[in-house]
Amino acid sequence: MAPASLQEHSATTFVIGLDYDVKGEVHWTRAVTGILDDVYTPFKIHHTRRVRSAGGSVDMGWPVIVRLNHWVEIPFRRAPDLHSRASRFDILRRDGWTCAYCGAFAGTVDHIFPACRGGGWTWGNLVAACSGCNQDKADRTPDEAGMRLLFDPRVDVRQYAGVQAEVWRMLKAG
Repeated sequence: MAPASLQEHSATTFVIGLDYDVKGEVHWTRAVTGILDDVYTPFKIHHTRRVRSAGGSVDMGWPVIVRLNHWVEIPFRRAPDLHSRASRFDILRRDGWTCAYCGAFAGTVDHIFPACRGGGWTWGNLVAACSGCNQDKADRTPDEAGMRLLFDPRVDVRQYAGVQAEVWRMLKAG
């Protein structure tokens, strides 16, 4: 999956824990409700957007990142084994619908080691590919076709890496 980024125009609010690690994301309305219920504390507020209730009882900055006010144990989600089976949609989602060979929009998946030569439908052997690159590569390996992968076809276990980097920058800045 392509890493999540901190876009302040998004309806998504990112949630960090007491340890300042990104735990996930919620819709902004859920974040506001959580702030009002003392579940979250605002960590980063949008510099211009505001949240106001019709009656005027709520007037706050738009929450971009909120921090949990109590410790929550998040079960460890294990990344799929590179040799386990993956679906077309799983691969396209993991690679952000981006061709692993040219960076264009991808609607198909490609076997790095061709299926006709024993390559399986596994996380480590599949990448997203545009139709053109998929046809150009055909039943060859990338080396045989003279093509280079733009990124490693492993599962991205740090999907919030961009958001986490922003949290650390903010903490460092004070």
